[in-house]
Amino acid sequence: MPATLRYKVHLEAVAQALQIVLGQGARPDKALETTLKTLRRPGARDRRFIAETTYSVIRHWRYLWFLAGTSPSLEKQAIVNLIQFYLDNNARFVKKTPDAEEKNQNLPSAVLYSLPDEAWHIGIEQLDERWLRECAAQHGPAPPHLRCNTLKISPQELIHLLESESIHTQPHPLSPEALVVLDKVHSLFSSQAFQKGLYELQDAGSQAVSHFSDPTPGMRVVDACAGAGGKSLHLAALMQNKGHIIALDVSASKLEELRRRARRAGVHIIETRVIASTKAYKRLQGTADLVLIDAPCTGTGTWRRNPDLKYRLTRSWLQNCLEVQKKVLRTYAPLVKPGGILVYATCSILPAENYLQWEQFLHHHPHFEPLDRRQLWPSEHACDGFFMAKARRNK
Repeated sequence: MPATLRYKVHLEAVAQALQIVLGQGARPDKALETTLKTLRRPGARDRRFIAETTYSVIRHWRYLWFLAGTSPSLEKQAIVNLIQFYLDNNARFVKKTPDAEEKNQNLPSAVLYSLPDEAWHIGIEQLDERWLRECAAQHGPAPPHLRCNTLKISPQELIHLLESESIHTQPHPLSPEALVVLDKVHSLFSSQAFQKGLYELQDAGSQAVSHFSDPTPGMRVVDACAGAGGKSLHLAALMQNKGHIIALDVSASKLEELRRRARRAGVHIIETRVIASTKAYKRLQGTADLVLIDAPCTGTGTWRRNPDLKYRLTRSWLQNCLEVQKKVLRTYAPLVKPGGILVYATCSILPAENYLQWEQFLHHHPHFEPLDRRQLWPSEHACDGFFMAKARRNK
């Protein structure tokens, strides 16, 4: 295929992915998976260009339309033109925060940081001036964070091993197992170290939740909203592969991915259960030493990795998340046995989902004694935003 034609195909592929994400509400990874299947034998460079361009345009969507001087559109040719405008002016978008010249344009901050007006106002109402700092901190992409699998290797040994594969890392202060990848690596999933189960990709903030939970070998643990199991795997490593972890989720496909990851990591203490009915968890009531609820939320602490979530933040979606959080707390708190620990976590920075939700739960459940809580901020901790809180069940 001639280079000019290949380039045109690439731009159209990015446009298609953007239509799926911003027009249909799909996640970027799923949109890219669908789009790439329509291409004829795309190479690694093709895939990389399409994926990176898609994420970048999502990240700067509103600001790009403003600079281009055109009204936002989901029409394919209009998006292709916008992508070309972005590529022609790429240098001004590689910065993590706007420079003084851009700020002096007196643009509304919502435009500068590419947020819908409703999302901007929600953040201001929740966090006041802090919202601007957190938007600035999440304006650019995040460096990859790895979690060393200490069941197989120590963090220092992994650092040296990755050097031999030209992957340069350094420790992250939030978790003893966390490593920050220092330079651009095209595929961390294809390294020999990954194939051997020596590390997982996991944000340092997410790793901090597992340490905050403070699991010990031999515990009976329930990971109530396990998903693909990043925290379940970390808990298993902290428990030295001794004890029993029951990973619950409504998605059978995510739990199947967890089982694959567990085999690669050498973890054998995780049992997965699909929540198809109340039977999946009712028999667990009063049996767990530790219950972790990594609750569904707006994901406002993960915009560096998931920029599409900016466009989903509406009052109705926030209210829906709050109702779901109340429900999962009511549902899974009873699984904690007397003397056991309940941990509630979100990847949000909004108080309504975090300490306010937690305080409301404690008010209605006085037999849980609060122990500790912590908020991680992208602007302060160089990680995704996370809230975590724990309490002991007294009776």
